[in-house]
Amino acid sequence: KVKIGTTSFGGTALNGSNILFFTGTEDSKAYALDAKSGEELWSYQMIAAGSSPPTIFEINGKQFVSFLSTGGNYHNYKKSGSTIYTFGLN
Repeated sequence: KVKIGTTSFGGTALNGSNILFFTGTEDSKAYALDAKSGEELWSYQMIAAGSSPPTIFEINGKQFVSFLSTGGNYHNYKKSGSTIYTFGLN
């Protein structure tokens, strides 16, 4: 199955393990890709589209990534919200 690109109004962030996180697409998903191969490693269906670059941070030696999901009404996305999703990374 071939994936076709889409406009993104969110952003991207890359961690030290070469995992590229991005959000802001019309499908309202957060994604993680292998930055070298482009392989999709993970995705998560959010309530609304991501609206800013993901934030990667570390607490007590554990890495996390957060996605802000507000929609993007000015981009004609159908859903809006006000949620921050945070995931721990292995």
